[in-house]
Amino acid sequence: ALSAVQWQASQAAPVPVWLCTLMAQPVAGASAARCAHAGMWGLSRACRAELQLPVCSLDLDGEAAVASVARLLGGRQIRLRGGSVHGLRVAPSVESEAVLRGSLLHAPRLAAPVDCSFPEAICLSAAGRGAIADLRVDAQRPFDAPLAASEVELQVCAVGLNFRDVLIVLDEYPGPRVDPGTDCSGVVRGLGAGGGGHLSIGAASFGSAVGCLASRARADSRLQVRKPSATSFEQASTLVSTWGTVHAGFERLRLSGRRALLVHAAAGGVGLAATEYAHWLQLSLVGSAGAPWKHHTLRSLGCRRLVSSRHAGASVVGLVGLLRGSRAHAALNSLSADFIAASSAALGERGRLEEIGKRGVWSDGRAAAAGVAYAVLDMATEVPSRPGWFLRRGL
Repeated sequence: ALSAVQWQASQAAPVPVWLCTLMAQPVAGASAARCAHAGMWGLSRACRAELQLPVCSLDLDGEAAVASVARLLGGRQIRLRGGSVHGLRVAPSVESEAVLRGSLLHAPRLAAPVDCSFPEAICLSAAGRGAIADLRVDAQRPFDAPLAASEVELQVCAVGLNFRDVLIVLDEYPGPRVDPGTDCSGVVRGLGAGGGGHLSIGAASFGSAVGCLASRARADSRLQVRKPSATSFEQASTLVSTWGTVHAGFERLRLSGRRALLVHAAAGGVGLAATEYAHWLQLSLVGSAGAPWKHHTLRSLGCRRLVSSRHAGASVVGLVGLLRGSRAHAALNSLSADFIAASSAALGERGRLEEIGKRGVWSDGRAAAAGVAYAVLDMATEVPSRPGWFLRRGL
């Protein structure tokens, strides 16, 4: 399968490639699926999403004749006559994934569960760590203790999901074992005796609350502030880990004027905020991104100088050419492995490297050996350790 995809990627005009598997997908009323070929479906989805290659998947049951499969794929597409709905009109659909069981062709569709009722209060919990499939919705139990003097209780309206949460669920987070969910917005339902004067019962707020993937959450009242009326709950739940990270990072980097700044993964959430921030400060910005459409998006936002975020060596070569032999003054890095060393090598004397990634983080000794000012920034731990700064400066 990989060889076929590699051949397809080398063609100027790639033709559709169908990866056929045996009983890799479950179908209602059929026998249990096998996992031996399931990885090929993941490969085809990655090719379509990342490389825009027409790699499709067809799961067979072993009973279909080769001739019937050939006829099915003879037009290089699987078309269902009434597979899509546009307004009040049923129209054909082109399928990139299908399952053939006997003479019946099945196509994947989203369907609401039969029972959509939930308890009044729910929480997202994981029976174990290591897979997204371990997550489940449970009824949330009442809190065991009354509100502490400095706490606030929220009715959660939106939660901002971050890469850190994914690592926690996959049990790959390098820090202490904690519950996923940090950034949230909601409505204040309870205040401790020393909750401060900036919040009140019924006020809309946003900020940080550990383990907030639930209907109710508790947090230090200093880590929550009033939500602006012009900002939705969904928008507010993303501010701490995007704009908060960028604001804190730029404050540490102390850049101004035409200083050269390297921002890795500039098309990501933090990267886009850093790009806008850099324009405000009139910095000389160099960004990195992977897919061509991400480069196009960044150029439309005014980030004209771009390098690769897929290969550290190519990134360094491109950076040297763009800077014309000079060095960058600072870097905001979220990539791992060789990119940390590559970013360090791209900095000049007294250059500063702000690390916002979670994996492969350098130790103090490694950073000292490289001769750069290296600091790790994680708002999930920075905010609780400096609540006064967060309340005064971060927001």
